[in-house]
Amino acid sequence: MAPHPLEIPEILALVGFFLPLWEQTIYPYNLYNITLEFAPQTLCHCLLVSKLWHKTLLPILWSGLWADFSMHHVPNKVISRHSHLFQTLHFQKESQRRDFRFFNNCTNLVELKVFHDEEEYRKGDEAAGSGKQLLRANPRLKVLNWEGDKPWFVPLDVQDFAGFKHLEILSLDGWNCSGGQLEQVLRLLAGTLRKLSITSLDGLRPEELLQQTPKAPLPHSQTQQVSSDRDDALSLTQLDSLALGRFSEPIDLYLYELVKHCPNLTSLELRLDDKTLDTRLLANCLQTNCPNLHALSLPLPLQARHIKALVRHSSRSGLRSLRFCVHGPEHGLVPAILTHAPTLESLHISKADEIMDPEEYLRYLVECTRLKRFTLSHLSPLSFQFLELWGRQAWGCRDLEVMSINIPIHREERRQHYTDIEDRSEEVLTILSDMGWEHLYRFYTREEIRRLRTDRIRLRQVLELVRVQQLDNIRQMELNYLGFRPVAGRRL
Repeated sequence: MAPHPLEIPEILALVGFFLPLWEQTIYPYNLYNITLEFAPQTLCHCLLVSKLWHKTLLPILWSGLWADFSMHHVPNKVISRHSHLFQTLHFQKESQRRDFRFFNNCTNLVELKVFHDEEEYRKGDEAAGSGKQLLRANPRLKVLNWEGDKPWFVPLDVQDFAGFKHLEILSLDGWNCSGGQLEQVLRLLAGTLRKLSITSLDGLRPEELLQQTPKAPLPHSQTQQVSSDRDDALSLTQLDSLALGRFSEPIDLYLYELVKHCPNLTSLELRLDDKTLDTRLLANCLQTNCPNLHALSLPLPLQARHIKALVRHSSRSGLRSLRFCVHGPEHGLVPAILTHAPTLESLHISKADEIMDPEEYLRYLVECTRLKRFTLSHLSPLSFQFLELWGRQAWGCRDLEVMSINIPIHREERRQHYTDIEDRSEEVLTILSDMGWEHLYRFYTREEIRRLRTDRIRLRQVLELVRVQQLDNIRQMELNYLGFRPVAGRRL
């Protein structure tokens, strides 16, 4: 007789991954404060069914641990007993601290987020554990977020990375890298590293990336076959994603040298401002050395000249994803972005001051025919009339799937149209229902919808735009942070 499917470990394990491990708590007066707490009652009950179920499901129960307030109620002795099963382990500096000694048996981690505690590390053998020791005990890591001690900028230890043979994603934050430590780390990981994020590193010098690793003297018989220094240059051929952020001093020259060694880079994120980024060299360097770049993100406010330079010259084949935040005059920015109109699929725009020409922004929707995601956020109020303007011309992005518009309205218009704000939430829900939509987050109360300040005039205008422009593929929209979607099975 064939065994029951739930007596086959492989099938039982697949079922186990669908059992809930977390309980979500939503705070009614703070929509962005949503907490998760470890609450695996269902899976714990399943462990009691049989020895087979216990043996199969226990590794799923302890496959990951987030050592913050979400798991604060889990006793240390329980963590220590099962730490050999952990594959994911996250520590947070701001949360309740765990003693590293309870994780001495963690040797099978695949993903680790940990911080360097200088005070703990100085205790040495007395503490019998630290973030560094946890790092070195897990050579099979694929994902590492390694945070230093920012006030002191502790030197990055290259030996912490010597045992890694499979590391694919690396994030470094708050380390002193003077002396070429970062360059040495990148050499160690060059064969596997796919994504690199560096934030608030001190002591980076662009000339260190130009230095070659010294070689042992060759036998006299081979002196005629000496390769050039270029053969030993740093080469990050596997790296496809690079992110930099929060540097207090200019980083453009280091970045310029770094991207030269990343020939297969496809995604670049720069959380830099006008004081730390100069694009004169970088744009042409990207175009020459990174021909496959197709995603660019510039989320901090930058002057238009920086954005134009990167957008115009950074990609040979055309950008598919672009995010930027601009302040000040935008002369020539829209035409620069529209050079990528044949390829753009995702466009996220933030405007950090009052200056904005809605008619220019309409060109994105008209000319970017492959656009699937569009977001426009503006800090200053705009009149209702900009949506009327957008309806006067046919859009080219008929395959648009996600659209988000977050722009406040003028105080005078708000007073004119909303004398009775208590009924606003009922109106919003009624409008959505009448036009074939439903709000995305069902747990929002009517009071929360009212506090989002979603105005009924703009809501009708946006929904009517979608209908008139025949955006049949739209699956999600957002207006002033209220998300909604088409009701299943209904035509808009």
